[in-house]
Amino acid sequence: MEATLLGIKLVLHFVITILLYIQVLEGVIKYRWNALPAEQRDGMKNFISDVIVQVSATSVECRDHS
Repeated sequence: MEATLLGIKLVLHFVITILLYIQVLEGVIKYRWNALPAEQRDGMKNFISDVIVQVSATSVECRDHS
């Protein structure tokens, strides 16, 4: 039971962190994207793509184990 609660807390913390990051990123994209150097824009795109792939893979693994 305690392990389940710990897992839920970790997932909740992860989701909140991702949501905060998305809010910041949305502001950057809306108002400052073209002001960023191309290298930084490409780095951000690659990072976001990697995170999406990792989160998707983790979600599939969790679903498969349940």
